[in-house]
Amino acid sequence: MGYATVYENGLEGHGDLKPSNLLYSATSHNWKDRTTWPCSEYPWLIKVADLGWADAWRDLGFTNKVAREYAAPERLGNEGRRVVPQASDIFSMGVIVAQLLLGHHPSKNLPAAIKSDGEWVRRANRREWDLNGISSYLLRGLIERCLQPNPELRPSARECLIVLCEELKDVYRQDILLALDCWSTESRTWSSEVVGASDAARSLLLVAGLGEKEEGKAFGNLSNRLETVKVVDFYSLEKWVVLAKGITSFASKSDVVDPPVIDKVRREARQYLGQIFGDLERNTLYRLPQRPDFRPNVQPYERLAELIETIVELAGFDLYEFAEAPVGLSPIAASALAFCAAGDARTYKSFNDAETYLELAITRYRNEAAPYYFRARWREAHWKVKNFIEKKVFESIPYRLHSAWVGDLEKAVELQPEWNEPLQLLTEWRERFGP
Repeated sequence: MGYATVYENGLEGHGDLKPSNLLYSATSHNWKDRTTWPCSEYPWLIKVADLGWADAWRDLGFTNKVAREYAAPERLGNEGRRVVPQASDIFSMGVIVAQLLLGHHPSKNLPAAIKSDGEWVRRANRREWDLNGISSYLLRGLIERCLQPNPELRPSARECLIVLCEELKDVYRQDILLALDCWSTESRTWSSEVVGASDAARSLLLVAGLGEKEEGKAFGNLSNRLETVKVVDFYSLEKWVVLAKGITSFASKSDVVDPPVIDKVRREARQYLGQIFGDLERNTLYRLPQRPDFRPNVQPYERLAELIETIVELAGFDLYEFAEAPVGLSPIAASALAFCAAGDARTYKSFNDAETYLELAITRYRNEAAPYYFRARWREAHWKVKNFIEKKVFESIPYRLHSAWVGDLEKAVELQPEWNEPLQLLTEWRERFGP
């Protein structure tokens, strides 16, 4: 987030990103509640140091004054050394992130690669990296983009941020992107109201523990704001959900919450389940504008799944029970709800339970690509974990398994050919498994 901001406000490059320039310190003493994520597991503050030569690498021509094993190839090339603003740093970040995830440098032969500038550039241009130990396709895909020899093909810092937030959301069920956007001064167009609502909800949570007067004032302001939201469609419901979720989250931390307000939120959530999702059709869902605060390739079906899961929670229903008997929902909404239950079960129950709910999602609406795609991804990831993939080769997967995975991807591509992720993964698997 910090680098995305400074790049957008004049900094052209750090110039020497490497592990020794990343400083960290414990922050658990700053948290009132030390038992919740992320404080319970990763209470660290990370800072990037050694900015004294930032931009000088480019302005003064010192492009080769850099740790070779983290240098972008354009900085050491013989055909005109140069630093590409932001993109050269992104390459270094890709190497560092890969090293953090793998526990070692991603070069296939580091001692040979760093013998000379020319050798490093040749191997970087040939993309001689070993990323097989990274199980997350999302992160591995991001790293591969960061390590592109062509700097124009590398992602921006903000694109990296979006993907990292999506990974946190997938693994820890924590959606922090909206909160991060609230700290940014970047203007919003279509999603400005949703982000503004998230800002108000976050402000309420920040005053928890500051005293009854401050808590009561903040709670009153947010309750009044919630009253002004008229839910008439999918988008206005997204805005309502952000505020309602803020109120219910605050209720668990404070004694000033008026119980009738929580009851009202629950009643309205139950009402909106039928009002918005009762006759929702796929065409309506896919006509929605892209939300700038979501990663660019998030699918409308995933967006629906996230919203309906939150509404079910606010309504006070058990996710699994309601997913099994979704009274009053349209077929695609009932499918998305089962998809939510699958993701939740994958984290908190078992993979078999997750597969059961994924099958339910497919059965309820067979013309949606996302359940097929994620079933293939999850099955492959589960196989890796179960069989300690770091000690086995990928090609050792039995044919009956990978043929089923490929079949799911082929179905996803057939249903939604414009969605790049299934097609990219299908291409990769065909190269490894054969047609």
